[in-house]
Amino acid sequence: MQPSHNTRRQHFRHPAEIPIEISSSTSVEKSTEYTHDISCDGLSFQSASALQVDHIVTLTIKLTKPRFEESARVIWCHELTTGYEIGVSFLEKDALFRIRMVEQVCHIEQYRKDVLKLQNRDLTSQEAALEWINKYATDFSR
Repeated sequence: MQPSHNTRRQHFRHPAEIPIEISSSTSVEKSTEYTHDISCDGLSFQSASALQVDHIVTLTIKLTKPRFEESARVIWCHELTTGYEIGVSFLEKDALFRIRMVEQVCHIEQYRKDVLKLQNRDLTSQEAALEWINKYATDFSR
C-alpha cells in the first residue's frame, strides 16, 4: 500500500517515541504502539496489523492530563518484516500543536530520568521542565 505522489509527506518530521493507543470504530480491539515521527500534518507508527488507507482511527496518548485524543485518517501503510509502518493525518488542524506539547512533556520526563541517573539529582517535574526549556526548547521548535 504505497502512498500516491500527492500524499507523500511534505513537512519536516520530528522523531519521537510516544506511546499511543490505536482504536477503530470497526474493531473492539485496541493496540498500544509507539510513534516514530511527528510532522505538521500527522504521525507514523509501527503496528503488528495493517490498516486500510482512508480508514479513520482514534489515537489516544495517556501520558498527559488531560489525555490527548484525536481522530486521524490512514494515509499510507507499508509492510515491514516485523509488521507494518503506518502514516496517519490528523482530521483536526489544532491536533499538531497538542501532540507537540505531549512530545515536549515526554522529552522533559526523559530529561528528568537522565539527570537522576547521570547526575544523581532528583528533579521535580517543574524543575526538569525549567532546565529542559532553557537548554533545548530552541532546538525543539524546529
